[in-house]
Amino acid sequence: MTRVAVAMLLLPAALAFCPSPPMSIRAHGTSRFPGAKLPAGGVGMRFGEFKRKAKQESEDDEDTPLLGGIIGPKKPEVIVAPEAVKEEVKVETEEEKNARNLADLLQKCEACRQGRDGTGEVSDSAWEELVETVALSNPTDDPATSPLMGGTWELAWTNEKEVRLLMNQGLFGEECVRVFQEIDTAKKTLGNNMIFTTDSSFKVQSNFRPGQGGPGGINNVRPRSDIFSFEFQSAKIRVRGFEVTLPPVGKGWGQQMYLDEKVRIQRDSRDDLSIYVRAES
Repeated sequence: MTRVAVAMLLLPAALAFCPSPPMSIRAHGTSRFPGAKLPAGGVGMRFGEFKRKAKQESEDDEDTPLLGGIIGPKKPEVIVAPEAVKEEVKVETEEEKNARNLADLLQKCEACRQGRDGTGEVSDSAWEELVETVALSNPTDDPATSPLMGGTWELAWTNEKEVRLLMNQGLFGEECVRVFQEIDTAKKTLGNNMIFTTDSSFKVQSNFRPGQGGPGGINNVRPRSDIFSFEFQSAKIRVRGFEVTLPPVGKGWGQQMYLDEKVRIQRDSRDDLSIYVRAES
């Protein structure tokens, strides 16, 4: 009896520290916490519900990573690398490069107004370098003796002082509107012409001897197919319809540095440089 009495006295204390009293001791639907209700089915049913809830939370974690995937599981991302785009690098041909240099030179000639503004924004050294680059691509063998020399050539640019002076200041107040050369390879004649407003002009006629002259002198015995010689035959100045003939004085030679169907580059015996384009017919 004594043992039973002691056990009865200790039972309330033991129940206080027991988190889940046996169902045989605790009545169904009751809790050791006052006011709390247990789910139907007892401890077994409550444990099953806990397992289902934990499984659902685990599945939710897999579908929605915590903090953008920094914390918690994250589905692996499959990155498909795009196909490599091959860019075709166009290599400029020698012919295209030569054409570009020639077009660049002619554009600069136009910007300098035939040489009225010198070389414009381009330095003298850069100008010479561009001219030499174009000359190296000369497509015509024996240019001075070529039939391509014949025809009417409009002045695109020159550094000849006398021509620049007349282009800038005019002739007795008349403005210069055109400068050109006329070469007749059959008659072997060369004419330099400057046209001004109000029926005014300045024209110099000379002969044309291809393959003669050059650095060795006008009567150079070693023919050069890139050089022609000339000697003035007549000179006329016309001002507002009134014409005056001048005595022809002067001779020299011209070296054809470049010649094609449309463009001609020449350096003469005074080291003057002139660039011409064929006149449109």
